[in-house]
Amino acid sequence: MLLRAALVLFELLAFVLIAFVKLKPAFMEPYLTKEYELGYDKSLTWHPVMMTLAFSVFMNEGLIAFYMGDLVLTPRDRSRKTHGMLQLLALVTIVAAYFCMFSHNSVEGNDHFAMHTPKVGYKVHVYLGYTVIFLCLVQVSVGIRKYLVKTKTGVSVQKWHGYLGLLVYLLGQTNVVIGGFNCSHIEAYCLRIMMLIFVFMSVVTLLVTRHIAIKIKENEGSLGVPLMYHLPDEPGSDQYTKLPDEPDSDRV
Repeated sequence: MLLRAALVLFELLAFVLIAFVKLKPAFMEPYLTKEYELGYDKSLTWHPVMMTLAFSVFMNEGLIAFYMGDLVLTPRDRSRKTHGMLQLLALVTIVAAYFCMFSHNSVEGNDHFAMHTPKVGYKVHVYLGYTVIFLCLVQVSVGIRKYLVKTKTGVSVQKWHGYLGLLVYLLGQTNVVIGGFNCSHIEAYCLRIMMLIFVFMSVVTLLVTRHIAIKIKENEGSLGVPLMYHLPDEPGSDQYTKLPDEPDSDRV
């Protein structure tokens, strides 16, 4: 758990540093080009900041919350609620980030679909972005239905939800990197290494957590206690509490 806390601290610190530079601190102004358009009062600024927050923090933590339920034997209902709240927060942040870009393009008279730009990388960023936003809306809708059905009947439906969610997350993280590399401002060169490390660490943390959670569900715990049992509440006690069976568990 100490390692987990350190990784969360790293995520937050990296995000704060990225956001700090994006918000145009005064000491950087002499080093910026005239085309530099970022700052706390610019809608364009908040698009990359909020997209990074949505995918690399909220969505990342939402997925980890689901898998961590298996690692620390948290009741599945609790991990589902935490997962759902963080994913909803990620979706709200993604939509807000999109409207920041929409507002910027409307004010500047730019094409919302990059139809007239010769930059292939920017086109990829735009169309991948629209695809990911659409899939996020689908995922949240399916997730809400899954939770309601599971709560009322105990039956797990749309089991592909977990696999599609992981794909959407990876596509979103990829687009965060693509967006950063399409930026032409001088400050982008300083941020690229930081951004790559940040995204890489968050993705690796998630995938490692997922892998361990799956292995633990497939095998008995290190104490030889089946996973359907809670660890004893009292130190030295050998009395284990049996968890309810979940034959339709949503392993992803």
